[in-house]
Amino acid sequence: MDFNATLTAYGQLGVQLLQDAIAQVEATGKTAQSIRYEVDTSGAVDRLQLIGRAYFSLMEKGIRPSNKNPSPEMIAFLTDYAKARGMKDPEKAAWGIAKTILKEGDQTHKRGGRVVYSDELTKFVEELKTAIAKIYSKQVLAEIKGTFKRGGNS
Repeated sequence: MDFNATLTAYGQLGVQLLQDAIAQVEATGKTAQSIRYEVDTSGAVDRLQLIGRAYFSLMEKGIRPSNKNPSPEMIAFLTDYAKARGMKDPEKAAWGIAKTILKEGDQTHKRGGRVVYSDELTKFVEELKTAIAKIYSKQVLAEIKGTFKRGGNS
């Protein structure tokens, strides 16, 4: 298996891992649906990126208090949240929730954060590093063997 195939396989695995982890705490499913991966094998560097919506890290860190007004994105996000929770008048509820969060911080922030996906992601990265090291070792050994078969002249 080459680097590209390995990164693609791990990209698919990473997306599933993150989706499963956040399904436990997410209300709307939109963050899970936003997760995707990209493999870039151009040039001398092979890269795997796991990508999610902008609010992804807030699932673990929470939202701290701020003197700012709610952004349109925050209101849209909280409106979806209010709808998913079956709140009456979700747009009005979103404004109330946003004002409270910006004044006090959300519950996750108040509790000092929480672990949703970090532990699993750390294990995932270690597994990927091990898999890549094995592939690299095999390629280096094959090149060394090839050099000796050719009499040491490359």
